[in-house]
Amino acid sequence: MVEMRIESALSLLFQFGEATLDKMVLKRKDPSLTEEMLQREMEREWDKGDTAPPVFLYYFHSNYRDAWNKKEWHCPTMKRSFDEYINEAIDKGWWDGFVQPARDQKPQVYCYYGTSPARKNRGWWNNVYPELWKQYKFIFTVEMRWSTTALMSDMVLPGAGFYEKTDTRFPTPHVPWLTLTEAAVPPPGEAREEWDIWKFLAERMVKVAKARNCMKYKTRRGNEIDLTNMVREQTLDCRNADHVLDEALKESVKLGQLPDGYDLKKFREDGIVRFSKISKVDVIAMHLATDIKPDEPIVPLTYHTAKKIPYPTYNRRMTFYIDHDWFLEAGEGFPVHKDNPKMGGNYPLRMTSGHQRWSVHSIWITDDVLARTHQGRPFMFMNPEDAEKRGVKDGDLVRVYNDFDDFKVHVKLTSAARSQGDVRPGQVIIYHAWEPYQFEKWKSYDTAIPGMIKWLDLAGGYGHLSFYRWNWCTQPVDRAVSVEIEKA
Repeated sequence: MVEMRIESALSLLFQFGEATLDKMVLKRKDPSLTEEMLQREMEREWDKGDTAPPVFLYYFHSNYRDAWNKKEWHCPTMKRSFDEYINEAIDKGWWDGFVQPARDQKPQVYCYYGTSPARKNRGWWNNVYPELWKQYKFIFTVEMRWSTTALMSDMVLPGAGFYEKTDTRFPTPHVPWLTLTEAAVPPPGEAREEWDIWKFLAERMVKVAKARNCMKYKTRRGNEIDLTNMVREQTLDCRNADHVLDEALKESVKLGQLPDGYDLKKFREDGIVRFSKISKVDVIAMHLATDIKPDEPIVPLTYHTAKKIPYPTYNRRMTFYIDHDWFLEAGEGFPVHKDNPKMGGNYPLRMTSGHQRWSVHSIWITDDVLARTHQGRPFMFMNPEDAEKRGVKDGDLVRVYNDFDDFKVHVKLTSAARSQGDVRPGQVIIYHAWEPYQFEKWKSYDTAIPGMIKWLDLAGGYGHLSFYRWNWCTQPVDRAVSVEIEKA
């Protein structure tokens, strides 16, 4: 909701949020487009060349393609091969501007930030590591801890922790407040604020580019990149991260999203501030489609229910029906129950997941305090009846396997896990967030998850079924993976 842009970058902001000419062109093509729909189309165009869903990286440059083409691991209503569907989606232009890296473009440098692919990527050791990971010439990150991926990288630039810098909890449409965190202690050792790190990298890139006489180049889309102003654009002419935040708050006041006169000084006094209006340039916030009223709950979608402004969907209504050819072919014009596909093979148990005992996301699972809330090691819940059939006792180390891969983990018996029946698969449960280095050979539960994606997620050319930030992005289907268990 807060617009992280300052006066020196207002041309960029208004190119993105108030591109009147482009909006007029779109409006002439389709007079029924609302402001919300127009902003969505503007964002889609803005994202092209800079943002892409990872499906194409993994399809063209990793071993995910092999798993995705195992038809027996998909829903039986999948009529054709995965190759046919993804190529049709590309050929029809549904993903124009987002098919990156291209088929013939070999990625060479990998910078990951705010994530840990070696923990999060399904089937890491089969899908990513053998082909894609080894193909990179250089892998680096900015991190504040030794994640599994950091341990596998060429370089780790130490970043400041949560209470070692001025920061905000990232605002989303789910939360009506913007909250401030401040440095309680300075960053230790060589650690630096991310703002300083990225500024240094920008300066270094310009220096190297000058030495190589390549300050200008063209992208595959034909856009010219001029590195002359790179540092200025990277820093938005700001002195430091505090300056950026102060200017961002002031710009948000101009946009009507924060109270008059709000700046970093006032923010430090309050520590928290309530938004006064949804963004008029950020389409994700615009999807709230409501007015924010002081001292009242924020009720979304009132623009559609009370003001009768059309929904930003294909038929301009809130609808459950999708008459896209692919959905009709799969029998999913309407939402319908389907049994879980046998991802990983035909086995009698289904591996599901959930949150750890603290019930929220956390990257600190190896922290002593959190480790004391459970066994302090990775474990899997299993029904006592299923365990007895396999000669497994509470606390035993077991091998969990399927046709894709295997891993080892200790078992905790509980009747909360559903037992196997005559026609009903049994259930085993392993919670999220374990670091792979906590498992034997660094093979975590993700190792046995092939990371299947549903081919329908590639459908496009149908109104709201179009990719932009956080919307209609292909995601792995992680639930109910077929496995079997034996004593290790």
